[in-house]
Amino acid sequence: MYFGRVTTPPRQPPRPPPRPPTPPPRPPGARPPGPAKAAPSKAAASAKAAFAKAAGSPLFRRARNMLFRPRNEWNTISSEFTNASTIYKSYVIPLSAIGPIATMLGALVFGKVGTMFGPVNAPLGAALQGAVAHYVLGLASVYALAIALDVLAPSFGAQSNRVQALKLAAYASTPSWLLAALLLVPQFGLLVLLGLVYTLWLLALGVPVVMKVPGNAPEKATAYRLIAVIVALVLILIFEAVAGVFGA
Repeated sequence: MYFGRVTTPPRQPPRPPPRPPTPPPRPPGARPPGPAKAAPSKAAASAKAAFAKAAGSPLFRRARNMLFRPRNEWNTISSEFTNASTIYKSYVIPLSAIGPIATMLGALVFGKVGTMFGPVNAPLGAALQGAVAHYVLGLASVYALAIALDVLAPSFGAQSNRVQALKLAAYASTPSWLLAALLLVPQFGLLVLLGLVYTLWLLALGVPVVMKVPGNAPEKATAYRLIAVIVALVLILIFEAVAGVFGA
């Protein structure tokens, strides 16, 4: 039986997917957005937090200010209330360890130790012995300089105060301790002399402020500065010679 011709309706073309909304126009001069930054790893975040904490510590601030704003920092130090134990625990003991640690690492890697006269061959045992001797005698030299500054103070119209003298001896030593990190590479040992020069300048700068030399006696302040620098140099040479007896 024939029912007639069957016709198929025409197919509709597929509809295109909807377009995403057009972002608003950027203001003139604005940079196009870059790729999304990956989230920092836990180790990087921890290291960043540790650095931020160290940068905000009193030790870091004091060392930074002694290097870059010493005049203002001496005025602050002069009026601080503290004691010898606090100065040693919070400042002298940690910073004076930089040089001995750098010396040991340099000997371990290069087989040499850096000195103010150039690198010297040294076995690890001798380097360790010398590093310990320098550390112990370095701690003692700070107090020896403080005693000398305190004893000399009345001769120049300054106040005799052992804690004030210890402040002066300890904080003026900052450049020497920090630049001692260069001993990690024995060939850079000669550059430690730059720290010594800066230390002597800081000492001369701080003597009249911290030891409270009368402002109406500039000639006494100048003489006290000169004597303080000479005494510091003599003590450094003596302690370096003694430390050299015990090792490299």
